Amino acid sequence: MKTTLVILCLIVSSALIGQTYEVQLIDVNTQSDEYAPVLIDGTLVFCSDRRTDFTKAEFDKDDKYSTHWYAVNSGKVTSFQLPYDPSFHLGPIAISPDSQKICFSATMPHDKRQEGMLGLFFSERLPGGWSAPVPFEWNTSDNSYNITHPAYSRDGRYLFFSSDQPGTVGKADIFRSARNGDSWDKPENLGLAVNTTGTDIFPSCTPDGKLWFATDSIAGCEGFDIFFINEKEENRWTLPVRADAPLNSEFNDYNVVFRDQSTGYLVSDRNREGLDLFSFTIGFPEFGPCEEAWPAATCYLIEETEFQPVDTLPLRYEWDFGDGTRGIGLSNEHCFPGLGTYNVELNVFDTIANSHFGTISELEIRIESSGLPLITASDTVSTNSIFTMLSDDTELNGFPNENWFWIVSDGRKFADQNVEISFEEPGDYMVSVGVIIDPTDAHSPRRCSSKRIVVRDAFEPTYVEAAPSIQSVAPAFENADSLTYFVEFHESPERVALTDSYFGKVQYEITERFQEHDSLFHYSVGADERMSNLYGLRQELLDSGYVNSIVRREEMNRFNVAITQVGSFYSEEEQMELNDKVQQLADIQFETNSATLTETSVFNLELISDIMSEELLLYLDISAHTDDVGRENYNQNLSEKRAEAVVGYLVKSGISAARLHSEGFGSSQPKANNDTEEGRTQNRRVELKLKFGN
Repeated sequence: MKTTLVILCLIVSSALIGQTYEVQLIDVNTQSDEYAPVLIDGTLVFCSDRRTDFTKAEFDKDDKYSTHWYAVNSGKVTSFQLPYDPSFHLGPIAISPDSQKICFSATMPHDKRQEGMLGLFFSERLPGGWSAPVPFEWNTSDNSYNITHPAYSRDGRYLFFSSDQPGTVGKADIFRSARNGDSWDKPENLGLAVNTTGTDIFPSCTPDGKLWFATDSIAGCEGFDIFFINEKEENRWTLPVRADAPLNSEFNDYNVVFRDQSTGYLVSDRNREGLDLFSFTIGFPEFGPCEEAWPAATCYLIEETEFQPVDTLPLRYEWDFGDGTRGIGLSNEHCFPGLGTYNVELNVFDTIANSHFGTISELEIRIESSGLPLITASDTVSTNSIFTMLSDDTELNGFPNENWFWIVSDGRKFADQNVEISFEEPGDYMVSVGVIIDPTDAHSPRRCSSKRIVVRDAFEPTYVEAAPSIQSVAPAFENADSLTYFVEFHESPERVALTDSYFGKVQYEITERFQEHDSLFHYSVGADERMSNLYGLRQELLDSGYVNSIVRREEMNRFNVAITQVGSFYSEEEQMELNDKVQQLADIQFETNSATLTETSVFNLELISDIMSEELLLYLDISAHTDDVGRENYNQNLSEKRAEAVVGYLVKSGISAARLHSEGFGSSQPKANNDTEEGRTQNRRVELKLKFGN
């Protein structure tokens, strides 16, 4: 008996999450050994010594009892005869995928003084039975090693077997020989990717491509356990995976053979009376109600309905579909290559300048998976015609075959990603397929879908390629009547002062916007409801060296919300001229010993407000001064109140307080001598200075 399995063994557990196994002892067993089950023409055939211990019969040189073949017919065990000397040990049998050839293991002819080694033999099906056996050309020629436990690959190209011949990694390894016409190539050891330092025996192959075998030397697993592997590509194998309980137990488990997708036979000593044959049935997981699923729509009619006519200009509309392809015109039917997010743009090209005129529409198309497996099969089939139900085109590819489950309404069940099926009787059938998303998690989400298949007598199906479903989509704006077109000529991750020399050649008011979707500052000029009206403006910018100038379109509300500032570039000479103009309006007068503005001063402040309103990037410094008559503190407070009075008036006129800075200096900065009235008059003043920039 095996002791309790350690954690390391449990780590390499089976991925058959969701399947349950029911294992039952079958009534062919005796107190002797029964092992190596195989199905030949639907009949269960097995090996049994029915007298001695199998291990001795296979490997102990002193054992003289022979093993024979038996078949189960109508519930009775009878002898199964092949043309081979029954005085020798007759071992496991493998039948080729086309059922026309068998390969079996038997003791090779030898001198009675020698220990007989096991070899492989082939027989072909004849009208009256099986042909005389032909030995495997790679059997031992000097009676020095064993070859036993044959198994054909699912396509018959390879023969697997266990052997202790020279070159083994452990006591016995799994080998493979490739068929070459009527002969077999030199066997290759599957190496450490498959074999262990112990005993690796009983290979068997299943239609889903797995290679099953038993070993006693995978770390942490004591005694023999059953494992399976998959060949990822030529001579590259997945890691061995230990089959779940109850296929494996705390006892020795040697051999599994699948009868079909959901039933099979198992060899184990768990009954404690030598090796016994067990049958097993795979139970399917519950998936709940399954709905019919369709592939995600990939074909769209993409069109721009709110467009500007450009017949009088050398412009051409062109779609960039975001998948490396383009389409000409305002309306295009386009099929995207598959799932994904596609950023679609409607661009306008200047055919004379051969340049990009503008991007006037943008659209994000998301083609997402339904999250359900998809069944690829004809809707209507003929009775008794074999067809394949596929899930290759499903949007849930990538999961192991053993995590796919098919249920047909006539009671049949299959475990594989793709299955072959036929119907004997006409009628309507419902087919469901389910998949377990995460094979390592017993609580993993499960997905399923179904498909109705109509089966008819004498029906010759014809394949008609279905036309793709076309979805209509167009760039959407909140209010098409409030669209604005503009020429964007620069973008920057950092804010650029409009006094920067970069803007020196821009002769128009500049709009700065910050767009959260790309975290960039965008600089543009112009705003017009007609795209064609911006043709000349863009050309001017291009001629001035702004080579990235393109026309864009935006819904007016979104455009305005993104504006951070509006202004123009002023050269140093222009800044000086404008400051001189403001200084001429700086004659701001107040009532005596008061911060109340006179009527003459109000007129000047109105003119200053007009200048500030026209240019949002103008900032104004306001400083107030007094003569030295009176106490110093009084004069300081009076000058501060007068400067604040100027700010207050301009704010009431609509100028943002953030653009105004005031300061009072009292009598600390006289322009003239305070000893005369003329000098004191000059010292009672307000000074204004414009500042340009962000």
